Amino acid sequence: MEKEKLYEMLGASWFQKVVFKVEDLKFKFIDRFCPNIDSWYCNYCDKKVKKICLKLDTEEEKEKIRLKYNFKKMAFKKELREKKNRNYHIDFNNASRFKDYLLWNKKVHKNGMIWNGIWISLCSLALFFTSGIASVLTSVWLGYNVLALGVNFECVNLQNYNLCRFEKREDTLVKIEKRSKSRDVKNFAKVGEKIYNKLCNRIEMPKSSEVVSSITDKEELEQLRKLALEVKAQRQDSSKIKMKK
Repeated sequence: MEKEKLYEMLGASWFQKVVFKVEDLKFKFIDRFCPNIDSWYCNYCDKKVKKICLKLDTEEEKEKIRLKYNFKKMAFKKELREKKNRNYHIDFNNASRFKDYLLWNKKVHKNGMIWNGIWISLCSLALFFTSGIASVLTSVWLGYNVLALGVNFECVNLQNYNLCRFEKREDTLVKIEKRSKSRDVKNFAKVGEKIYNKLCNRIEMPKSSEVVSSITDKEELEQLRKLALEVKAQRQDSSKIKMKK
């Protein structure tokens, strides 16, 4: 609790509002100026998978890479659809991954702070030996890194704050996640296996029509229908929450 209050005093609550505002602007920008970013990202992942698989010997290793990058593509699609950065919004069906995102994001900004500190030191030293346009450019770069240092500090502080809040409820969140996964295994095991195999066995994401055409019995069909209705309901709930906000 003391740590959490300290992070709040250092600006975590205020900065989180700024982050959510920037997030909103980011997705509005993407919708307007980068409508095909989803296709671009999928193509980038596909090329990367092909390159990595050329260096692998066993089919098992290749399957793991294909699955990993297909999950990346699905996570990116979900971000675009829900207009939420995965490292700032918890998914109760996958709470343990949220902590990983927080730690990863914190590490990125800590590294950013180190580089900001290096550039600030170099620029401060360079100002003693430069003049004219070189001095102006050095001052601009110095100012940018001072500003970036402040932003990176607040990002690290915010992630520390979110980690504190997460860890207070971690046991409960992990239990919810386990119950959710157990329920999904029970309800969608057969159709889930079909989808899983398609994600492992090919580089490109399987289309919905391909999943449907692979169904071979009534039970699989019922599971697929139930899964589709559940995903639809989740999307509608997410849209309602966003509209209320």
